[in-house]
Amino acid sequence: MMGFFNSILKHFSSEKKEEVKEIKFNEIENWLNSWSEKNVEHTTIKLAKIKKDLTEEKIKLKENLDLLADATLKNPNIPEKAKHFMEGNRENYLLRSKIISQKTNLPEDFNEILEFCRSFDKDLDDFGKGTARSYQVMQEFFANESRAIASQIAKFDRLVKEAEQVVNSSGTETVSELRSKIQKIVSLNKQKEELGDKVKLKKDQLSESKNNLEKLRKEIKNKQEDVAYQKIIELRKEKETLSEKIKSMEDQLSLSFSVIGTALKKYERLSLDANLVNNYLENPVKSLLADSEFKVIELFDKMKNSIEKGDIDLKDKKKVKSLQEISKFTKDYLESYVLQYNKLKQNKEKLKSEIDNAKIVGEVKELKDELNQLEKDIEVTENELESTVKKLDAIDIEDLKKDFQNKFREVTGNKVVF
Repeated sequence: MMGFFNSILKHFSSEKKEEVKEIKFNEIENWLNSWSEKNVEHTTIKLAKIKKDLTEEKIKLKENLDLLADATLKNPNIPEKAKHFMEGNRENYLLRSKIISQKTNLPEDFNEILEFCRSFDKDLDDFGKGTARSYQVMQEFFANESRAIASQIAKFDRLVKEAEQVVNSSGTETVSELRSKIQKIVSLNKQKEELGDKVKLKKDQLSESKNNLEKLRKEIKNKQEDVAYQKIIELRKEKETLSEKIKSMEDQLSLSFSVIGTALKKYERLSLDANLVNNYLENPVKSLLADSEFKVIELFDKMKNSIEKGDIDLKDKKKVKSLQEISKFTKDYLESYVLQYNKLKQNKEKLKSEIDNAKIVGEVKELKDELNQLEKDIEVTENELESTVKKLDAIDIEDLKKDFQNKFREVTGNKVVF
């Protein structure tokens, strides 16, 4: 590759020694176009000369082919078999020489010329292999004529290689490479600018969002320090206290029923009120609140009799504990329990309604919802910013610029300025 660049430099330095010019990157496309046009003009003139030489050599080849075709044996008395052998090889040599001549046509397009030159090397190689034996035979019978043809074809090879060298020296491929690098630099620079703008936008968004976040926090704090909101806090504490009392009453009743649970399960098999027994076993509190006639009292009386008579088989300790617990469930006890429980529930619902309907509670909730959403948005923006910064850092445009500067100077002898 270095030899290729050196040949271009040599080509230009041989025409005129010029001082190194500084060319701005934004002017490089126009400069390259002008430089390339000048190169193309020089190359076209040289290729025209080569094509003219090729045409002349093809005319000479045809003349030499005609001479070989018309040549007669100096010794006509050779055996017929030898004559046939000679004629076969002459025909082969003539035919393949004509074919290679027909293939020796330089295209107009520079890139196609390079392709042709690579293809022509193979054609010549095939020609050499296909005529090696025939050439040896022709040398025995028609040495001068066959040597003249070989010489013409060798001139084809020299002229095609000269054409290849001229096109390579024109810098056509290098200009394409430089243009490709220009496009990549421009594209990456545009990406970098766009990503830089995106980073700035995300940073501005973050700054604004964080300022809004602080404002929201202050607003929430002011609302929560308001007398109306402090009252709500007290109401919530009262509501929590009521919840604890309700829970304590539920636990108390559940504990009592757990003590008599074994007896109750055994009585379920004997009782005609199996549904009632099962309901109390599953949820004592719910069943008691629904038992407006306190049918459970009659159930307990019957169960007590069954235990005392031995219809319900219990161990002595369990029997004593069950009877003691059953004795607690008097009508007064149950009525008092239901009354107190319902009162606690009503007071709790009242407090809940007062809390839920308080305007300031709704205002604080809305502010907190807005705060939570803003925090999520900030997290998303921070992730996007981090990702964008990584993409921006990954663009290595400086090395590409240096590489372009080096190649541009190596090819043209001039300096590009970014």
